[in-house]
Amino acid sequence: MQLVTKTFERQALAFPEKVDQALAQISTIEEAKDLLDKASAMEAYAKQLKVGIEVGKPIAKGILKIKAKLGDMMPAGTRGRGNKISPAGEVFSPHQRTDYRKIAANKASPATEGLIQSWR
Repeated sequence: MQLVTKTFERQALAFPEKVDQALAQISTIEEAKDLLDKASAMEAYAKQLKVGIEVGKPIAKGILKIKAKLGDMMPAGTRGRGNKISPAGEVFSPHQRTDYRKIAANKASPATEGLIQSWR
């Protein structure tokens, strides 16, 4: 008995390309956050179905792309006690902002490129 429908499998396999198209149209952090929420819901559904790696990897790749875009969109933070919360701070925790900025900064690194290539 197959728990993963063919429709969901097709959607998951096409997910990175769909994310690229959506990211090209995104102009605000809130829009990117909404896309990340939808992608996270898709990932949670895939985990619930216990899909194989061939279906799970494209979803993870799409989420990584969204996080890199968020990191690009977020203003650089300042350090120190007087650090004020940026507009992105209302949506993301300081740890998330730091993680997304690191992903964005390293998306062209050999390690990240190798990770993305392994998902293709």
